[in-house]
Amino acid sequence: MKYLVAGMISLVLAGAISGCASPSETKSDKKSKPNNVAEIKEKQYTSIEDYQKEIPSDMQMNKPVFQLVGDTLEISFEVRFTEAMDTKLRNTKQPSYYSVIEAEGHDKFDKLLDKNNPPIYSNNVAAMESGSFGYKYKAVLALQAKSTASEKKELLDGSNFALVFMNQNKDVTNVFHVLDIGMVE
Repeated sequence: MKYLVAGMISLVLAGAISGCASPSETKSDKKSKPNNVAEIKEKQYTSIEDYQKEIPSDMQMNKPVFQLVGDTLEISFEVRFTEAMDTKLRNTKQPSYYSVIEAEGHDKFDKLLDKNNPPIYSNNVAAMESGSFGYKYKAVLALQAKSTASEKKELLDGSNFALVFMNQNKDVTNVFHVLDIGMVE
């Protein structure tokens, strides 16, 4: 009887040490189980045009800072996108761009700025530096002539400018006339 009890205890201990795996379960089954979580694949987008209508409601922008530095006008600001928009921008095959231009209908800077060739920058959020609010954006507009005191005042007024987003062909997809106040909720 002693030997029978000792044998049964040995079998119980051996089963506990082996992990109590059921015969139908193998080691590879244990490793590949997804724990009932579906694998989510992120959608790929061809162009910013695929979601351009969503951008205004899915972004915020702090109030830009305008500075005259030598023969240039520097405009700096930060943009924060919702997580969904950030993901879309990161998963877009074609590049997108941004620029700051004189607002439509304004003819104040015809002699000061080259309106036909504004500087265009990459809108690749994966490569952009982050600030305290969001992604850091900067535009540097070269002045073609010396500005007067009244022109300097107008150059520093954000209501005279617009932020534009562009597709891979550098065609404008979005225009934001909020460089005087930003877009923070």
